[in-house]
Amino acid sequence: MPGLPERLLQYLEGSRLVVHTEDPRHVISVGESAQVRGCGAETTRKDYGPDRPDSTRPEVGAVRITNNLTLMRSLGTVRKGLSDVAAAQESVTSGQRINRPSDDPTGAARVLATDSDLRALTQYGRNIGTARQRLTVEETALDQVSGIMERARELAYGQAGATANAQTRTVTAEEIDELFKQVVQIANTQEGDTYVFGGMYPDRAPLDATTGAEDPAAPTRQAASYEVGAGSVMEGAHGAGTLFIDTDVLDSLEALATALRADDTAGIEAAGDRIAASHSNLQGIVGEVGARQIRLDVAEANVESLDLNLRNLRSDLMDVEMEEAITVLVNRQASYQAALLSTSRLLDTTLTNYLR
Repeated sequence: MPGLPERLLQYLEGSRLVVHTEDPRHVISVGESAQVRGCGAETTRKDYGPDRPDSTRPEVGAVRITNNLTLMRSLGTVRKGLSDVAAAQESVTSGQRINRPSDDPTGAARVLATDSDLRALTQYGRNIGTARQRLTVEETALDQVSGIMERARELAYGQAGATANAQTRTVTAEEIDELFKQVVQIANTQEGDTYVFGGMYPDRAPLDATTGAEDPAAPTRQAASYEVGAGSVMEGAHGAGTLFIDTDVLDSLEALATALRADDTAGIEAAGDRIAASHSNLQGIVGEVGARQIRLDVAEANVESLDLNLRNLRSDLMDVEMEEAITVLVNRQASYQAALLSTSRLLDTTLTNYLR
């Protein structure tokens, strides 16, 4: 086709874009340094500046130059659009705004901190449940021991009267021995593999099954502690030493049995008074158990309230509004389709199509 360039070569020379053509009339100026070279002639843009009269300005033809940079940018836009569509689709599918830390680093950090707090609250809740269970067992045990001590007091006052004799007192002493064994058995109550009244040594029997003595290597005066909140620790069930030795329960029963076998009326009366005093001591322990249960109720209410607040916060950080997420997905799909369409048209715009 006459008037059109027969050879086209584009290359970058230093900071200048140079176009070679065999017809000096055809030129594309790119920046101030654009040049046209043809048939040994070289003309710069300034030769065709606006100050030159139109009558002397050479005819300028239009030549399309394929631009790889434009193509790469278009493909980059397509890739980004596809990535945006995939991210929006993942949000709709999962229902979460943050699916990986890179989605929102600040929000992800807050979510991780919230999850840590929630795990701590879960552990506090388990601790509260364990402590409550142990206190319930202790309350039941105290009720049983109170009944035993009331029976022992009745026997003591009955055998201290004039109608009692050595034979009846010996028989009564045997009953007191059985009551003593019941108390020791209660003191060694197990829940699974744990001794409820073992204190800081829950893996050991707190009292000897025969003598009712405490193991010196594993004292049970200190109750097990449970963390029920941030910086809040409270004790669970009392140890066997506190419940059955410090309250004089076992010693008073043993003293009564000894006095009965000795047919010692004064000793029986004194043992009866000791049993009454130990029963009173047990009632004081019952009051402490009730106070601990009330504290557990307060701690549990605090944990539940904090758990609810943290879960709401996590939901605000993580969960996505479904209507908004669907709208974003539709918009990104439309943008992606537009990017595909424009890129396909750019790919179709070749020199051959131009010559047509």
